[in-house]
Amino acid sequence: NKRVLLLLGATYANERDAERAHQFLLKISRRGEMKFCVNLLWGLTAASEADWDACLRHFNETLEIAETPETHYLVGCAHFQLSRYKSARLHLQKAVAAEMNFADAWFMLALVYERLGDETRKQQALDLARAAREPGAQSGLYLR
Repeated sequence: NKRVLLLLGATYANERDAERAHQFLLKISRRGEMKFCVNLLWGLTAASEADWDACLRHFNETLEIAETPETHYLVGCAHFQLSRYKSARLHLQKAVAAEMNFADAWFMLALVYERLGDETRKQQALDLARAAREPGAQSGLYLR
């Protein structure tokens, strides 16, 4: 059952058991309707292992399937980790253009601007992250 395999893969990924997660996810990775979820989980697993090249590869595949603010955010974060700040900026800008109250994307964009030496835009992005007041945003922990 593809849903059970996905659930088991997600459970093992959450437990940071990448090998077992991959065993279950590989069985459903070729199915069109599951490809997005599988690549998302593989990307998150790769991120937890700091394998940023693999992370970016999987998140790029999710972006090809569904271009959403969240997929742009994930791709932007992977580029940031790889010190590809201009590419990170591009994807994070797309994320906030599509969702103006995306606090975590604004926060990451501020970090990118800092690395690019643009203090004015960094401060603007931080102000927008604070103003977003998005429930569940992780950036809130850093902005307090």
